[in-house]
Amino acid sequence: MSNSTMNMVHFIEEIFAMMCNYRCYDLKTAPMVICGNKGSAYCGQFANIMKKMDSIDELSFKCVERWTNKYSKSDYRLFWEGNYYDSDVHDCAELTSETLEVLVRKCVNVLAENGVTSNTQLALYLPALIQMPIAALAAIRIGAAFLPISAMEESVDELSALLKHSSCEVIVSVDGFWSGKRLIRTKEILDDAIANEENRYRRVLLVRHVTPNEGVPPPQKHILARRPYYLYKVNMKEGRDVWWSKLFACATTECKVVTVDEGDAAVLQAVRNQQSLSLVKRSRADLRKEIENLEQHIDASGVCFVMCTNDAYIAIVAMLAVLHSSAQLLIFEGIVSYPDFSRISQIINKYEVKTMIISETDLNLVLDNEMYARMWNTATLTKIIIVGEDTVVAARASTIFGVPCETIAPPFQ
Repeated sequence: MSNSTMNMVHFIEEIFAMMCNYRCYDLKTAPMVICGNKGSAYCGQFANIMKKMDSIDELSFKCVERWTNKYSKSDYRLFWEGNYYDSDVHDCAELTSETLEVLVRKCVNVLAENGVTSNTQLALYLPALIQMPIAALAAIRIGAAFLPISAMEESVDELSALLKHSSCEVIVSVDGFWSGKRLIRTKEILDDAIANEENRYRRVLLVRHVTPNEGVPPPQKHILARRPYYLYKVNMKEGRDVWWSKLFACATTECKVVTVDEGDAAVLQAVRNQQSLSLVKRSRADLRKEIENLEQHIDASGVCFVMCTNDAYIAIVAMLAVLHSSAQLLIFEGIVSYPDFSRISQIINKYEVKTMIISETDLNLVLDNEMYARMWNTATLTKIIIVGEDTVVAARASTIFGVPCETIAPPFQ
Protein backbone atom coordinates (compact mmCIF):
# COMPACT_ATOMS: atom_id res chain seq x y z
CA MET A 1 0.00 0.00 0.00
CA SER A 2 1.46 3.41 -0.97
CA ASN A 3 2.15 6.19 1.52
CA SER A 4 -0.59 8.34 -0.01
CA THR A 5 -3.12 5.54 0.39
CA MET A 6 -2.02 4.94 3.99
CA ASN A 7 -2.45 8.64 4.72
CA MET A 8 -5.95 8.48 3.29
CA VAL A 9 -6.73 5.47 5.50
CA HIS A 10 -5.61 7.38 8.60
CA PHE A 11 -7.57 10.44 7.51
CA ILE A 12 -10.75 8.40 7.07
CA GLU A 13 -10.21 6.77 10.47
CA GLU A 14 -9.87 10.14 12.18
CA ILE A 15 -13.00 11.55 10.57
CA PHE A 16 -14.88 8.35 11.37
CA ALA A 17 -13.88 8.57 15.03
CA MET A 18 -14.79 12.25 15.32
CA MET A 19 -18.16 11.94 13.56
CA CYS A 20 -19.39 8.87 15.34
CA ASN A 21 -17.69 9.27 18.72
CA TYR A 22 -16.24 5.81 18.18
CA ARG A 23 -12.96 4.33 19.15
CA CYS A 24 -10.64 4.59 16.16
CA TYR A 25 -10.92 1.33 14.21
CA ASP A 26 -8.69 0.02 11.47
CA LEU A 27 -10.88 0.16 8.38
CA LYS A 28 -9.22 -2.97 7.00
CA THR A 29 -10.10 -5.21 9.98
CA ALA A 30 -12.85 -3.48 11.97
CA PRO A 31 -16.11 -5.43 12.45
CA MET A 32 -18.17 -2.85 10.65
CA VAL A 33 -20.61 -2.47 7.79
CA ILE A 34 -19.96 0.43 5.46
CA CYS A 35 -23.14 1.51 3.74
CA GLY A 36 -22.98 2.94 0.27
CA ASN A 37 -22.28 1.65 -3.20
CA LYS A 38 -21.85 -2.12 -3.26
CA GLY A 39 -18.28 -3.22 -3.74
CA SER A 40 -15.03 -3.29 -1.87
CA ALA A 41 -14.53 -0.88 1.00
CA TYR A 42 -10.77 -1.23 0.78
CA CYS A 43 -8.30 0.87 -1.22
CA GLY A 44 -9.56 2.45 -4.42
CA GLN A 45 -13.07 3.11 -3.08
CA PHE A 46 -12.29 6.05 -0.82
CA ALA A 47 -13.95 8.46 -3.24
CA ASN A 48 -17.24 6.65 -2.79
CA ILE A 49 -16.71 6.52 0.97
CA MET A 50 -16.06 10.25 1.11
CA LYS A 51 -19.18 10.97 -0.93
CA LYS A 52 -21.24 8.85 1.43
CA MET A 53 -19.54 9.77 4.70
CA ASP A 54 -22.91 10.16 6.41
CA SER A 55 -23.53 6.46 5.82
CA ILE A 56 -20.35 5.30 7.53
CA ASP A 57 -21.94 5.60 10.99
CA GLU A 58 -23.76 2.32 10.34
CA LEU A 59 -26.97 1.59 12.23
CA SER A 60 -25.81 -1.20 14.51
CA PHE A 61 -22.67 0.73 15.45
CA LYS A 62 -24.75 3.75 16.38
CA CYS A 63 -26.61 1.46 18.79
CA VAL A 64 -23.50 -0.02 20.43
CA GLU A 65 -19.95 1.25 19.80
CA ARG A 66 -21.02 4.84 19.25
CA TRP A 67 -21.66 5.17 22.97
CA THR A 68 -18.53 3.50 24.32
CA ASN A 69 -17.10 6.91 25.17
CA LYS A 70 -20.27 7.96 27.00
CA TYR A 71 -20.35 4.82 29.14
CA SER A 72 -17.49 3.17 30.95
CA LYS A 73 -16.96 -0.53 30.31
CA SER A 74 -18.68 -1.35 33.59
CA ASP A 75 -21.78 0.82 33.03
CA TYR A 76 -24.96 -1.12 32.34
CA ARG A 77 -26.60 -0.72 28.95
CA LEU A 78 -29.11 -3.55 28.90
CA PHE A 79 -31.26 -4.97 31.69
CA TRP A 80 -33.41 -8.08 31.46
CA GLU A 81 -36.16 -9.02 33.91
CA GLY A 82 -37.44 -12.58 33.89
CA ASN A 83 -40.96 -13.88 34.25
CA TYR A 84 -40.66 -15.28 37.79
CA TYR A 85 -40.76 -13.09 40.85
CA ASP A 86 -41.17 -13.41 44.58
CA SER A 87 -39.67 -11.59 47.53
CA ASP A 88 -36.63 -13.89 47.69
CA VAL A 89 -35.94 -14.80 44.04
CA HIS A 90 -35.09 -12.39 41.25
CA ASP A 91 -34.53 -13.79 37.76
CA CYS A 92 -32.70 -11.00 35.98
CA ALA A 93 -29.59 -10.09 34.00
CA GLU A 94 -27.48 -6.98 33.48
CA LEU A 95 -25.16 -6.38 30.53
CA THR A 96 -22.43 -3.78 30.70
CA SER A 97 -21.48 -1.61 27.75
CA GLU A 98 -18.44 -3.78 27.10
CA THR A 99 -20.38 -7.05 27.38
CA LEU A 100 -23.05 -5.88 24.95
CA GLU A 101 -20.37 -4.93 22.42
CA VAL A 102 -18.62 -8.29 22.81
CA LEU A 103 -21.85 -10.28 22.45
CA VAL A 104 -22.91 -8.45 19.29
CA ARG A 105 -19.51 -9.11 17.72
CA LYS A 106 -19.57 -12.75 18.74
CA CYS A 107 -23.08 -13.07 17.34
CA VAL A 108 -21.88 -11.72 13.99
CA ASN A 109 -19.38 -14.57 13.80
CA VAL A 110 -21.83 -17.19 15.08
CA LEU A 111 -24.33 -16.25 12.37
CA ALA A 112 -21.67 -16.01 9.66
CA GLU A 113 -20.22 -19.41 10.55
CA ASN A 114 -23.69 -20.91 10.21
CA GLY A 115 -24.34 -19.59 6.74
CA VAL A 116 -25.85 -16.16 7.34
CA THR A 117 -24.61 -13.63 4.77
CA SER A 118 -25.78 -10.39 3.21
CA ASN A 119 -27.64 -12.48 0.63
CA THR A 120 -29.60 -14.61 3.12
CA GLN A 121 -32.59 -14.22 5.41
CA LEU A 122 -32.70 -15.05 9.11
CA ALA A 123 -35.73 -15.88 11.28
CA LEU A 124 -35.81 -14.67 14.90
CA TYR A 125 -38.49 -16.73 16.69
CA LEU A 126 -37.93 -15.39 20.19
CA PRO A 127 -39.62 -13.99 23.28
CA ALA A 128 -38.31 -10.86 25.00
CA LEU A 129 -34.80 -12.12 25.80
CA ILE A 130 -31.45 -10.37 25.50
CA GLN A 131 -30.77 -12.48 22.41
CA MET A 132 -33.50 -10.61 20.53
CA PRO A 133 -31.74 -7.23 20.13
CA ILE A 134 -28.30 -8.87 19.97
CA ALA A 135 -29.27 -11.13 17.06
CA ALA A 136 -31.02 -8.25 15.28
CA LEU A 137 -27.95 -6.02 15.63
CA ALA A 138 -25.69 -8.80 14.36
CA ALA A 139 -27.94 -9.42 11.34
CA ILE A 140 -27.93 -5.71 10.53
CA ARG A 141 -24.15 -5.67 10.81
CA ILE A 142 -23.83 -8.62 8.43
CA GLY A 143 -26.38 -7.15 6.04
CA ALA A 144 -28.82 -10.07 6.35
CA ALA A 145 -32.56 -9.42 6.38
CA PHE A 146 -34.28 -10.82 9.46
CA LEU A 147 -37.85 -11.91 10.09
CA PRO A 148 -39.05 -11.19 13.65
CA ILE A 149 -41.62 -13.71 14.91
CA SER A 150 -43.09 -13.43 18.38
CA ALA A 151 -42.64 -16.61 20.40
CA MET A 152 -46.08 -15.87 21.83
CA GLU A 153 -47.24 -17.20 18.44
CA GLU A 154 -48.13 -20.81 19.29
CA SER A 155 -49.99 -21.71 16.11
CA VAL A 156 -48.00 -24.31 14.19
CA ASP A 157 -49.83 -23.44 10.97
CA GLU A 158 -49.20 -19.71 11.36
CA LEU A 159 -45.51 -20.21 12.11
CA SER A 160 -45.15 -22.62 9.21
CA ALA A 161 -46.79 -20.11 6.85
CA LEU A 162 -44.49 -17.29 7.97
CA LEU A 163 -41.37 -19.38 7.44
CA LYS A 164 -42.57 -20.69 4.05
CA HIS A 165 -43.18 -17.15 2.80
CA SER A 166 -39.60 -16.26 3.64
CA SER A 167 -36.32 -17.59 2.33
CA CYS A 168 -34.93 -18.19 5.80
CA GLU A 169 -32.50 -21.09 6.07
CA VAL A 170 -31.32 -20.25 9.59
CA ILE A 171 -33.60 -19.82 12.59
CA VAL A 172 -32.67 -18.39 15.99
CA SER A 173 -35.07 -19.64 18.64
CA VAL A 174 -35.39 -20.75 22.25
CA ASP A 175 -36.19 -24.04 23.96
CA GLY A 176 -39.17 -22.50 25.74
CA PHE A 177 -40.21 -19.85 28.23
CA TRP A 178 -42.78 -19.01 30.87
CA SER A 179 -45.64 -16.64 30.13
CA GLY A 180 -47.00 -16.18 33.61
CA LYS A 181 -47.65 -19.72 34.84
CA ARG A 182 -48.00 -21.08 31.32
CA LEU A 183 -45.03 -22.87 29.79
CA ILE A 184 -44.69 -22.14 26.08
CA ARG A 185 -42.85 -25.04 24.46
CA THR A 186 -41.25 -23.06 21.67
CA LYS A 187 -38.92 -25.76 20.34
CA GLU A 188 -41.74 -28.29 20.04
CA ILE A 189 -43.86 -25.75 18.16
CA LEU A 190 -40.97 -24.97 15.83
CA ASP A 191 -40.23 -28.65 15.18
CA ASP A 192 -43.85 -29.24 14.19
CA ALA A 193 -43.89 -26.14 11.97
CA ILE A 194 -40.86 -27.19 9.91
CA ALA A 195 -41.43 -30.96 10.02
CA ASN A 196 -42.55 -31.18 6.39
CA GLU A 197 -39.65 -29.11 5.03
CA GLU A 198 -36.77 -30.09 7.28
CA ASN A 199 -34.22 -30.07 4.46
CA ARG A 200 -34.92 -26.41 3.76
CA TYR A 201 -33.55 -25.21 7.08
CA ARG A 202 -29.80 -25.46 7.48
CA ARG A 203 -29.54 -24.45 11.12
CA VAL A 204 -31.65 -23.91 14.21
CA LEU A 205 -29.61 -21.95 16.75
CA LEU A 206 -31.29 -22.68 20.06
CA VAL A 207 -31.05 -20.61 23.23
CA ARG A 208 -31.19 -22.74 26.37
CA HIS A 209 -33.53 -20.71 28.54
CA VAL A 210 -35.96 -22.89 30.46
CA THR A 211 -34.53 -26.41 30.20
CA PRO A 212 -31.84 -27.40 32.72
CA ASN A 213 -28.18 -27.79 31.88
CA GLU A 214 -27.14 -31.38 31.34
CA GLY A 215 -25.96 -33.21 34.44
CA VAL A 216 -27.57 -30.85 36.96
CA PRO A 217 -29.75 -32.82 39.41
CA PRO A 218 -33.41 -31.77 39.69
CA PRO A 219 -34.82 -30.04 42.77
CA GLN A 220 -37.16 -31.78 45.19
CA LYS A 221 -39.98 -29.44 44.19
CA HIS A 222 -40.82 -28.12 40.72
CA ILE A 223 -42.14 -24.55 40.76
CA LEU A 224 -44.40 -23.24 38.01
CA ALA A 225 -43.26 -20.06 36.24
CA ARG A 226 -39.68 -20.51 37.42
CA ARG A 227 -36.68 -21.68 35.44
CA PRO A 228 -34.96 -24.01 34.96
CA TYR A 229 -37.91 -26.37 34.66
CA TYR A 230 -36.73 -29.97 34.87
CA LEU A 231 -39.99 -31.51 33.66
CA TYR A 232 -39.46 -30.10 30.16
CA LYS A 233 -36.92 -31.52 27.71
CA VAL A 234 -36.32 -30.79 24.04
CA ASN A 235 -35.10 -32.93 21.16
CA MET A 236 -32.11 -31.71 19.18
CA LYS A 237 -31.86 -32.85 15.57
CA GLU A 238 -28.30 -33.84 14.80
CA GLY A 239 -26.69 -31.75 12.09
CA ARG A 240 -29.34 -29.02 12.25
CA ASP A 241 -29.93 -27.95 15.85
CA VAL A 242 -27.09 -26.33 17.82
CA TRP A 243 -27.08 -24.80 21.28
CA TRP A 244 -26.48 -21.06 21.17
CA SER A 245 -24.22 -21.13 24.24
CA LYS A 246 -21.82 -23.67 22.73
CA LEU A 247 -21.38 -21.55 19.62
CA PHE A 248 -20.75 -18.40 21.64
CA ALA A 249 -18.15 -20.10 23.79
CA CYS A 250 -15.99 -20.64 20.69
CA ALA A 251 -16.79 -17.42 18.81
CA THR A 252 -14.25 -14.64 18.45
CA THR A 253 -14.87 -10.90 18.51
CA GLU A 254 -12.89 -10.19 15.34
CA CYS A 255 -15.17 -9.58 12.37
CA LYS A 256 -14.68 -8.82 8.70
CA VAL A 257 -15.79 -5.74 6.83
CA VAL A 258 -19.07 -6.19 4.96
CA THR A 259 -20.45 -3.72 2.43
CA VAL A 260 -24.16 -3.23 1.93
CA ASP A 261 -26.50 -0.74 0.35
CA GLU A 262 -29.00 1.38 2.28
CA GLY A 263 -31.65 0.16 -0.15
CA ASP A 264 -31.07 -3.49 0.75
CA ALA A 265 -33.68 -5.30 2.83
CA ALA A 266 -33.02 -5.17 6.58
CA VAL A 267 -36.19 -6.60 8.05
CA LEU A 268 -39.18 -8.58 6.80
CA GLN A 269 -42.61 -7.46 7.97
CA ALA A 270 -45.54 -9.87 7.98
CA VAL A 271 -48.66 -8.25 6.52
CA ARG A 272 -52.03 -9.99 6.76
CA ASN A 273 -55.01 -9.03 4.62
CA GLN A 274 -58.11 -11.10 5.36
CA GLN A 275 -56.99 -14.62 4.44
CA SER A 276 -53.72 -13.70 2.74
CA LEU A 277 -50.22 -13.36 4.17
CA SER A 278 -47.27 -11.57 2.63
CA LEU A 279 -43.82 -10.47 3.75
CA VAL A 280 -42.85 -6.91 2.93
CA LYS A 281 -39.15 -6.13 2.69
CA ARG A 282 -38.20 -2.99 4.59
CA SER A 283 -34.87 -1.45 3.62
CA ARG A 284 -32.06 -0.41 5.91
CA ALA A 285 -32.99 3.20 5.20
CA ASP A 286 -36.62 2.48 6.16
CA LEU A 287 -35.57 0.80 9.40
CA ARG A 288 -33.21 3.65 10.24
CA LYS A 289 -36.01 6.16 9.68
CA GLU A 290 -38.39 4.31 12.02
CA ILE A 291 -35.73 3.97 14.71
CA GLU A 292 -34.78 7.65 14.52
CA ASN A 293 -38.45 8.66 14.60
CA LEU A 294 -39.10 6.72 17.81
CA GLU A 295 -35.76 7.78 19.29
CA GLN A 296 -36.89 11.41 19.35
CA HIS A 297 -39.51 10.55 21.99
CA ILE A 298 -37.14 8.74 24.38
CA ASP A 299 -35.55 10.31 27.46
CA ALA A 300 -31.98 9.22 26.82
CA SER A 301 -30.78 10.16 30.30
CA GLY A 302 -31.98 6.96 31.97
CA VAL A 303 -33.63 3.56 31.64
CA CYS A 304 -36.24 2.95 28.93
CA PHE A 305 -38.56 -0.02 29.47
CA VAL A 306 -39.89 -1.76 26.32
CA MET A 307 -43.11 -3.77 26.80
CA CYS A 308 -44.52 -5.20 23.57
CA THR A 309 -45.53 -8.76 24.41
CA ASN A 310 -47.18 -10.00 21.23
CA ASP A 311 -45.42 -8.13 18.42
CA ALA A 312 -41.75 -8.98 17.94
CA TYR A 313 -41.52 -6.56 15.03
CA ILE A 314 -42.54 -3.56 17.14
CA ALA A 315 -40.45 -4.81 20.07
CA ILE A 316 -37.23 -4.99 18.04
CA VAL A 317 -37.70 -1.55 16.49
CA ALA A 318 -38.34 -0.13 19.97
CA MET A 319 -35.32 -1.91 21.48
CA LEU A 320 -33.01 -0.63 18.75
CA ALA A 321 -34.42 2.88 19.10
CA VAL A 322 -33.58 2.83 22.82
CA LEU A 323 -29.99 1.72 22.18
CA HIS A 324 -29.69 4.17 19.29
CA SER A 325 -30.69 7.02 21.63
CA SER A 326 -27.97 6.04 24.15
CA ALA A 327 -30.58 5.26 26.83
CA GLN A 328 -30.30 2.08 28.90
CA LEU A 329 -32.61 -0.66 27.61
CA LEU A 330 -34.86 -2.72 29.89
CA ILE A 331 -36.60 -5.86 28.57
CA PHE A 332 -39.24 -7.90 30.42
CA GLU A 333 -39.88 -11.53 29.54
CA GLY A 334 -43.23 -11.83 31.32
CA ILE A 335 -46.75 -10.51 30.92
CA VAL A 336 -48.50 -7.55 32.54
CA SER A 337 -50.85 -9.76 34.59
CA TYR A 338 -48.37 -12.05 36.40
CA PRO A 339 -48.35 -12.43 39.32
CA ASP A 340 -50.81 -9.54 39.17
CA PHE A 341 -51.16 -6.18 37.42
CA SER A 342 -48.87 -4.45 39.91
CA ARG A 343 -45.82 -6.27 38.51
CA ILE A 344 -45.05 -3.58 35.95
CA SER A 345 -45.02 -0.95 38.70
CA GLN A 346 -42.56 -3.09 40.67
CA ILE A 347 -40.24 -3.25 37.64
CA ILE A 348 -40.51 0.49 37.03
CA ASN A 349 -39.46 1.18 40.60
CA LYS A 350 -36.71 -1.45 40.68
CA TYR A 351 -34.93 0.06 37.68
CA GLU A 352 -36.04 3.68 38.20
CA VAL A 353 -37.45 3.73 34.68
CA LYS A 354 -37.70 7.14 33.01
CA THR A 355 -39.40 6.23 29.73
CA MET A 356 -41.76 3.36 29.04
CA ILE A 357 -42.63 2.16 25.54
CA ILE A 358 -45.70 -0.06 25.72
CA SER A 359 -48.00 -1.52 23.09
CA GLU A 360 -51.60 -0.37 23.13
CA THR A 361 -52.65 -4.01 23.62
CA ASP A 362 -50.55 -4.42 26.77
CA LEU A 363 -51.63 -1.05 28.15
CA ASN A 364 -55.32 -1.80 27.67
CA LEU A 365 -54.95 -4.96 29.75
CA VAL A 366 -53.61 -2.83 32.59
CA LEU A 367 -56.24 -0.11 32.21
CA ASP A 368 -58.99 -2.73 32.27
CA ASN A 369 -57.78 -3.50 35.80
CA GLU A 370 -57.89 0.09 36.98
CA MET A 371 -57.68 -0.78 40.67
CA TYR A 372 -54.14 -2.07 40.13
CA ALA A 373 -53.29 0.69 37.67
CA ARG A 374 -54.07 3.37 40.24
CA MET A 375 -51.67 1.67 42.65
CA TRP A 376 -48.71 2.09 40.30
CA ASN A 377 -45.84 4.18 41.65
CA THR A 378 -44.72 6.21 38.66
CA ALA A 379 -42.54 8.75 40.46
CA THR A 380 -39.49 8.08 38.26
CA LEU A 381 -41.38 8.09 34.94
CA THR A 382 -41.14 11.17 32.74
CA LYS A 383 -43.12 9.77 29.83
CA ILE A 384 -45.13 6.79 28.57
CA ILE A 385 -44.97 6.15 24.82
CA ILE A 386 -47.91 4.11 23.56
CA VAL A 387 -47.42 2.23 20.29
CA GLY A 388 -50.87 2.75 18.84
CA GLU A 389 -53.09 5.55 17.63
CA ASP A 390 -55.93 5.73 20.18
CA THR A 391 -55.58 9.14 21.82
CA VAL A 392 -58.45 8.34 24.19
CA VAL A 393 -56.39 5.50 25.68
CA ALA A 394 -53.43 7.86 26.05
CA ALA A 395 -55.54 10.49 27.81
CA ARG A 396 -56.98 7.92 30.20
CA ALA A 397 -53.54 6.51 30.99
CA SER A 398 -52.16 9.99 31.63
CA THR A 399 -54.96 10.69 34.10
CA ILE A 400 -54.54 7.40 35.97
CA PHE A 401 -50.74 7.37 36.12
CA GLY A 402 -50.15 11.11 36.43
CA VAL A 403 -47.53 10.90 33.69
CA PRO A 404 -47.52 12.46 30.20
CA CYS A 405 -48.61 9.81 27.69
CA GLU A 406 -48.30 10.09 23.93
CA THR A 407 -49.18 7.81 21.05
CA ILE A 408 -46.93 6.86 18.17
CA ALA A 409 -48.02 4.92 15.12
CA PRO A 410 -46.66 1.37 14.81
CA PRO A 411 -43.63 1.12 12.50
CA PHE A 412 -44.33 1.28 8.75
CA GLN A 413 -48.04 1.96 9.19
